[in-house]
Amino acid sequence: MSHSRVLVPKSKHSSNTNGFKTKQIKPRAKRSRNGCFSCKKLKIKCNEDKPICEYCLQTKKECIYPDNVNAGEQQQQLVSLNNKPLQRLNSVSYQLDVSKLELKLLKFYIEFSGKFFAIAMNERFHKFWCDDIPKLWCCSDIIKNSIYSVSSAKLLSCYDPMVYEDVVFNNDGIAEYNNADGQLNLKKISIDYMNKTFELIDLYQLMIDDSNSKNIYDVEDIMGQLLIAKRLATGTRILLPEPKLGNEKIKDFAIMNVMNETYKFSKHFTKHVPILKLSNKYSDLFEPEIIPELDYNILYRKMELNFIKHLEVYVLQNVDTFDIKTILYNTAISYLENGCYSTMYYKYPIALFKSIIYMSGDMDFIKLLENEDHISLKVLYYACCLCSIFHYQLYERSGFFIEFINYYKAHCQRLFDGWEDSIDENIYGWVLGRTQSRFPFELEHIQSVGEPIGEYLVSGIEVIK
Repeated sequence: MSHSRVLVPKSKHSSNTNGFKTKQIKPRAKRSRNGCFSCKKLKIKCNEDKPICEYCLQTKKECIYPDNVNAGEQQQQLVSLNNKPLQRLNSVSYQLDVSKLELKLLKFYIEFSGKFFAIAMNERFHKFWCDDIPKLWCCSDIIKNSIYSVSSAKLLSCYDPMVYEDVVFNNDGIAEYNNADGQLNLKKISIDYMNKTFELIDLYQLMIDDSNSKNIYDVEDIMGQLLIAKRLATGTRILLPEPKLGNEKIKDFAIMNVMNETYKFSKHFTKHVPILKLSNKYSDLFEPEIIPELDYNILYRKMELNFIKHLEVYVLQNVDTFDIKTILYNTAISYLENGCYSTMYYKYPIALFKSIIYMSGDMDFIKLLENEDHISLKVLYYACCLCSIFHYQLYERSGFFIEFINYYKAHCQRLFDGWEDSIDENIYGWVLGRTQSRFPFELEHIQSVGEPIGEYLVSGIEVIK
């Protein structure tokens, strides 16, 4: 049996400064001969507490002692690839205290997040979402849960709407159809992670409110993680399958929940924006959204979007110029117009959804929607239609938007016994063309939205009105 080599003086005794000879004390052994396999593998001292040592207790590892096993068998057991307890100890998911499913969701997030959350033409922002954010996964519960929620929702969106309710995961994190009790339903998984994320968002906001810390980096870190989680959780809401319509009031719709949550969040967040924009760690959360003036003048100044012009004229004809609501309507229309140009310029369809996020910054506009004010509903209907039509680059289904679109259609049926005007009807035709035929409209087609859909569909596709 080999022993560790200890360096000692040639003489058994050594002299101290007073001339007295003192016996040299040998260093104590750093490792225990009878320690558990976990401590032996890591070459650390085991305190040999039984049934579980201090290290395994703290790290939640399985504590296995080599009782009644000779040294040769111990060595064989430590290196054996077929030893099940050690396979578990060596498992990444066991070491990180996460399930195999959660590891799969993390890997899936890395694969799709760059394209989903970042401007495709900018490598820096792409890297931030798919490389930098996963680095926070192991040390932040709010990031961890938000990644799991959006990944499971994105995975669910890949399945046919007819079967997604039956998609489950087995113990190895492999998706299959529901054929056994106790398996994890993918839709429920996503909703549970999303709800947990929103609980943590509320908690983080309280931390900001109650914080007396003067350390700017503490605030920066909390706010940065809070904003990341908010975007991932909102992405989850968008990706989840179309809700089943019942007798819900408009304030209970998914899009209204997001708008109210965004308004509350903005109250906490706005004052911290300058900190994060200057942050080395979180500044890439703020992609460029303003088109350079020279490019705007060349590309878009003379471009007229027919549906935007239609909305502006509609407000002018139906609302008194001095009515405060005129400002609310025109501001919302302006957000939508800017979102259209940004989508075409940056090849970034999420900019269309961001126009709704900007509308959420005004509680007066949200109140108009909740009170079923027709013009505000019309503006939001156009925004939801555009998102439904052009978000195909990110996901195929658009239930989040379809819920409101169907509501507006029923709203017009009650008020006008059908569509109010041809633009409303034509835009709905574009939505049907997208959802029924999965026809991939190019982003440049935004400028044609509102025209009759027939000429933009491939031959043989019928649009049901």
